[in-house]
Amino acid sequence: MFMKGWKIACCLSVVLALMILAPGRAAAQPGTSCDDNARAAFASAVQSGASEAQLESQFGHCRHAFQEPVCSQPSAAVADSGIESMVSEAKKVTNFNTWYERMNGCGYHPQAEMLGCDVEIRQFGGYGGYPGGTFEHVRFCMDCDRNGTWDYTTLGFVHVTDNISVNPAPPWFHLAYATTFAAPALCTNNNGQQTNVRAILSWAWVPPGCNSLPYWGNMIDFTARRDP
Repeated sequence: MFMKGWKIACCLSVVLALMILAPGRAAAQPGTSCDDNARAAFASAVQSGASEAQLESQFGHCRHAFQEPVCSQPSAAVADSGIESMVSEAKKVTNFNTWYERMNGCGYHPQAEMLGCDVEIRQFGGYGGYPGGTFEHVRFCMDCDRNGTWDYTTLGFVHVTDNISVNPAPPWFHLAYATTFAAPALCTNNNGQQTNVRAILSWAWVPPGCNSLPYWGNMIDFTARRDP
């Protein structure tokens, strides 16, 4: 109900971009040095135990090989209403190379003590042949007292492979989740308090920390509330 003109224009730009990019991977990814072959080399390097410095040296540029369409700024009316500022405070998305995969939304289930995010698979290949494939990793970090320090971190993942048939075409949506059973009571006590959460999607490489920047994937910072 709050989708004003600028949001409609933003959505249309994304839809048009996906229409151009989606059919059969016919359109080449900008920055072809970060194509399927580069992904295979990256996965191999990770598996062989390459250091973060080595990965950065060889693949760091891939973070910016594909950029999402830039959306227009909100109108003055929307900005004055305060709606946009509230949305921005509750959820912030930072995209890196999202040609192959991205998260669109995340959440926390306070009763089940579970964090989860959708993982959108956007291409036919670049994930590894079936059945071997690779993993989409999500590091979840919780700042439970909202003081700027991460109090708990855990990992989720989902297995992915190249598509083995022409149809149906991507995108496909999966779920990566992790429980917070081992988190301190500060994070799981259902006292109605808010929790700052960060989710980092990283293909093939497990992000070692809460400030790690994925080579392929994106990051969502969001605010959750613990019952009641």
